[in-house]
Amino acid sequence: MLRMSRLAAVILCLTALIAAPAAAVELTFFVTGDTHYGFVTPETQNLAVVNDMNALPGTAYPGSGGTVATPAFVAVLGDVAQRDDNPAYQAPAVAWQRFLDHFGSNGTDGLLHYAVRELPGNHDYGNDFSYGGQIRAAITARHGGLYYSANIGGVHVVSLDIWPDAEVRTWLAGDLAALPANAPVILLQHDPPTPDSSHQSQGFIIDTDSTAFYNTVAPYNVIGLFHGHDHSAASYTWNGLSVYRPGSPTKGTASFLVVHVTDTAVTVDQRYWDSDTWGFHDGRTIMTPEPATLALLALGTLSLVARRRMIR
Repeated sequence: MLRMSRLAAVILCLTALIAAPAAAVELTFFVTGDTHYGFVTPETQNLAVVNDMNALPGTAYPGSGGTVATPAFVAVLGDVAQRDDNPAYQAPAVAWQRFLDHFGSNGTDGLLHYAVRELPGNHDYGNDFSYGGQIRAAITARHGGLYYSANIGGVHVVSLDIWPDAEVRTWLAGDLAALPANAPVILLQHDPPTPDSSHQSQGFIIDTDSTAFYNTVAPYNVIGLFHGHDHSAASYTWNGLSVYRPGSPTKGTASFLVVHVTDTAVTVDQRYWDSDTWGFHDGRTIMTPEPATLALLALGTLSLVARRRMIR
């Protein structure tokens, strides 16, 4: 009896997946950022955010949008810890531990009930450069790198460090090129699409070439770009891409975002954690992924890609 080769087995598996009805895209996730752990007020407010997130599934969306599903993950868009430049602030290592106590990593090791995908912000870089905080090393240990990606619920979710400079863009180009056609892509980063120029002068990023960033992602089915840094919630467009900010638990807009993606649409709702109310709503249709695309995303062969940024 002839033994089937591994390649033939893989081909048969792919053929069966493509021929079978593909699982629909179905992804809910929450977005917060600029948690700035290290001082009393941020800690208290972040705990209120975690509690509201834990209680939110099953709550009705505003209007006739159904109810909030259990999120696959919570994105934390940088500035996890406040820079330790004032004696009143906790040391970065203490601030990081308080973040772990509240947010955890996988939904079972902290107060938050869901997995967490965090990335560093400029305060985290500042901690590492000046105060020995090692926040980036902790993030790298949790996710395999400061920029990393995974297929979740039929969507390719990419975390892009503080901002996708030349080093990150080189990796991002290869990461996106490996995707099947029309795969829906979510981008997560700390800085806005046009980054804070001071972050280059401070040595946190290599360049601020937003045109190069746009050219890297423009050929792909990017259905949303999420960033922090500005501490105020917003929904806007940048070069035709839909961009969203969640606000900050510590100051500015007291809200996070609830995102729901299906085969045909994406909705983003602003959630005020301090008043049990809703803010802006953005809903739009998206390019429908082809069945073969969904099958490949579900296969898990592209389930995790991560790279480690050299600590400069």
